[in-house]
Amino acid sequence: MTAVRETPGMHQLAVYCADVGSIKQGNFGLVRKEVPAGEVERHRGGTEILGLVDTVVQDLAASVPVALGFECPLFVPVPEDPSSLGAARPGERTRPWSAGAGTGALTTGLVQAAWVLTELRNRWPSNRVMPTPSVGHSQRPRVDIPRMRA
Repeated sequence: MTAVRETPGMHQLAVYCADVGSIKQGNFGLVRKEVPAGEVERHRGGTEILGLVDTVVQDLAASVPVALGFECPLFVPVPEDPSSLGAARPGERTRPWSAGAGTGALTTGLVQAAWVLTELRNRWPSNRVMPTPSVGHSQRPRVDIPRMRA
């Protein structure tokens, strides 16, 4: 785990992680941690995706910086070697990202992340909500495709 350094003017940071899963079956969850305050809330349940958006908007309204992550693969590797297509990503041993759980989490997470971000934009239409440079903020979306070694 990486330590968070306090920057001037940043007294706290609300860090959210959404654990994607079937909302109908109650398998969506979230965790919120305040750094450096250290308060942790854990929730599970079918309607928690709404609670995630509600609490992020509350933090934004209170001028609390927010970091939001999704526990699922949101990129797919495109190796140069065609025999490596669908293979495990670096650091994931031998389990391919394209195995059943990986593809299910990717597709579920993709639509849930898009819904959450759209809902946040609709509820907090402020120019202060900016993606980090790693996500890419430009007029054209940027796609980072990591190269794999065969």
